[in-house]
Amino acid sequence: MRDANCRRLGGTGVFRISCGYCLAKTHSMAVSDAVIRYNATLIH
Repeated sequence: MRDANCRRLGGTGVFRISCGYCLAKTHSMAVSDAVIRYNATLIH
């Protein structure tokens, strides 16, 4: 399946100075269902 890469740039509240990224990997996909694994890393 396909891998995706997402960036995280700041936020609000206690996460206003955070940064990081997440990796998403699709394990299986059916007509109406999908199983997606997320691996997120945040630096605060």
